[in-house]
Amino acid sequence: MFIIKNLTIIFLLLFFGCADKSHTVINTYNPGDNNLTCAEIQNEVIKAELIIDAVKKDKESISGAEVLDAVMWGFIPAITKGQNHKKAVEAANARIERLEILKEKMQCASSNANNDKKNQIEKRLKQLQSMYDAGDLSKEEYEIAVDKLFD
Repeated sequence: MFIIKNLTIIFLLLFFGCADKSHTVINTYNPGDNNLTCAEIQNEVIKAELIIDAVKKDKESISGAEVLDAVMWGFIPAITKGQNHKKAVEAANARIERLEILKEKMQCASSNANNDKKNQIEKRLKQLQSMYDAGDLSKEEYEIAVDKLFD
């Protein structure tokens, strides 16, 4: 019984222990892009910029799960994570370029109000991330709160 229990624990660690944090690879073009208002376009730009910021932050830190992955799996997780980082940033940059073209077509004004809104959203996202990291929010509560920021 002891051996079965230990084997089960080892299997679970191997199966679920991988650092699977991946970043969203967004589409450059979305249905309805041409129907977005200037404010909605700005929200989309902010979402893409946040993905880029999250990738940069993720590159700067190493988690315990990533160390465990390196010990168990060698370099494979690092390669796949690096590929995800690259694809996520490339997609976010392409999305931003697309949205900037739409802003020009619609003659959206760049104003301090847009920067203020971005700063408010970033501040709130940091607060939500801190609450999530501290265990004050479940993953579902965190995701719902983040989604509400962009409504």
